[in-house]
Amino acid sequence: MNSRLFIIGSLIAIALALGLGIIIGHFAITKTTTNTSSKYDRLIKPADQQNYQTFINSIQPANIEANLKDLTSRPHMAGLPEDLESAQVIEQRWKSDGLQVTKPKYNVLLSYPDNNNPNR
Repeated sequence: MNSRLFIIGSLIAIALALGLGIIIGHFAITKTTTNTSSKYDRLIKPADQQNYQTFINSIQPANIEANLKDLTSRPHMAGLPEDLESAQVIEQRWKSDGLQVTKPKYNVLLSYPDNNNPNR
């Protein structure tokens, strides 16, 4: 009976110590608040109305089919020269419509299919 009382007392003491530690830890650690919304404000700002209207006005239903045929007439697998040509065509069309265009350069590691050693 004595050892049983000791075990129960020990468990209660451990539970109290653990609870006290959690409470002390909660109030002892200062919370630093960071203003992350300022980092993302530029992402949610309203669009430039002039660019938006220029873009909307440049859409001609008659040209959609011609543009689609032109852009899909050559292969456009990512990373190939033909894909760069398609990007340049789009860039020139948007610039001729008065839009501001930026084309960032980046390197992406791609694996292309090997006709001599196909996957099985």
